[in-house]
Amino acid sequence: MKKIKNKFIIIIILLIIGIIWIEKYNNSSINRNSYILLVEWNATLNWNNLIIDEKKIVQKDDSVKTLWKDSLAILKWWDWSITRIWWNSDILINESNIDNNLVNIQIDFSLNKWKTWSDVISFIWDKSYFKQKFADSTASVRWTIFEVNLDNNYIYVNKHEVNLTKEDWTTKVIKEWKPFNFINNIFIDLRILKDKAWRELNNNLDEIFFDDLKIILEGFSEWDFKKLTLKNISKLASNEKEELYNTILSEYQKFNFVSTKNKILYKKKIELKKTLIQLASDNNKKKLLITTLYDFKDLTNSKQIEGLKETFNIISSNIRYLDFSNINEYLNTNILKSLKIPDSLKKQFKSDFNKLKDNIINNEVNDTIIYELWENFDRTKNSFINLKDVIENLVK
Repeated sequence: MKKIKNKFIIIIILLIIGIIWIEKYNNSSINRNSYILLVEWNATLNWNNLIIDEKKIVQKDDSVKTLWKDSLAILKWWDWSITRIWWNSDILINESNIDNNLVNIQIDFSLNKWKTWSDVISFIWDKSYFKQKFADSTASVRWTIFEVNLDNNYIYVNKHEVNLTKEDWTTKVIKEWKPFNFINNIFIDLRILKDKAWRELNNNLDEIFFDDLKIILEGFSEWDFKKLTLKNISKLASNEKEELYNTILSEYQKFNFVSTKNKILYKKKIELKKTLIQLASDNNKKKLLITTLYDFKDLTNSKQIEGLKETFNIISSNIRYLDFSNINEYLNTNILKSLKIPDSLKKQFKSDFNKLKDNIINNEVNDTIIYELWENFDRTKNSFINLKDVIENLVK
């Protein structure tokens, strides 16, 4: 009997070892490669001709060049982000490192000739970055759609914003729809930009790209979000919080690009974000909240009622992590007032905005801090005044 028992224990141990080995093998064999794909005409990878629709792995120090007129190649980064390379363009891969759960992302490439269009859909965290180098500048982005054109010397942001750093370490924030000439260091009128056909092409391709991603995400519809999002975080040990954070972050990255127009997927995104904010560091809390402010602006501008209250509740309950300028930039009270929303929701908004006002004016910022901001930071002072007026105007 004892021998049978011992054999049974040995079998269990061997099974456990086998499971661990299989899991390790699966993790190590996950494909974390980025690819170049030729869509039209002719391009080379390290001077070797590419074949249309055939993917080729790209690595550090690889060079991609598009040749004939109307050639188009697409860099498919492993985190689902893409960079489109127009004809007669030349790029160099400086770095392409992405871990299995999409937490640590390091993408860096240089544009040496003509133009590119990038859709960066992941959220870039503390140790992560997506950088594009050109001329004497570096564009650092997260969750951004942007174009760089070396012939006409401009960077154009189609969605969100880009931090543009020059070699002398001066930095400018380039907002959406405000093209910036990086040679003359001036913003230029969007209406005088050339290559309208190129932007229209990319906008059309973006719609197809995001539709394809949404189809992929629908495969996650059976994934049980509540098992993650309804946990009592305060009762979790530090290692459990870290494990939960990484698990949620990995799933959230897949939903980060989802806009407010897709109600089902946006609801899942919000469910993940609420728990993620509770677990994130203060710096990452702020980054997450800024994306939530952007969603709130999207909802109000498009006059979408569904999701508005829940999105604002996230902002209101975490207001201490935001700057005055962050909030003032994204709250449009005139549009909010014009929305046809139930009276009960209007009362809730008024209540939340009153709390928001009280938190900012009375509790979150004491007299000493206000005085220092008032004396030393005119921009912050003006944002504070504008925000106070905006909120008081809304709750009248």
